[in-house]
Amino acid sequence: MSAPAAVHLPIEAVAVTDGGRRLGVQALGGGCRRLALQAQESSTEVRLTLTMSRPPGICPPYVTLVEVTTTLHTPLGGRRLFDTTTGRPVTPRSR
Repeated sequence: MSAPAAVHLPIEAVAVTDGGRRLGVQALGGGCRRLALQAQESSTEVRLTLTMSRPPGICPPYVTLVEVTTTLHTPLGGRRLFDTTTGRPVTPRSR
């Protein structure tokens, strides 16, 4: 069997915690949905990609709102956040 294809999901909002080093988004997960958040960092911006994959076979038919996080190499600071799926900027919010 081949690996499941990943689907890119749009990001609506990003929570910033841990002194600007941890970024989190909420998405529907559960059942067999595997969510992952990746960050590509530069000195001026952070580009985020949220993906969902699902292995083949029968899965439980439930989903729930879950938080998916990633840790940056350096704190976000004044860098801008972008969603690679839509190309749009995303507004960070602190918790």
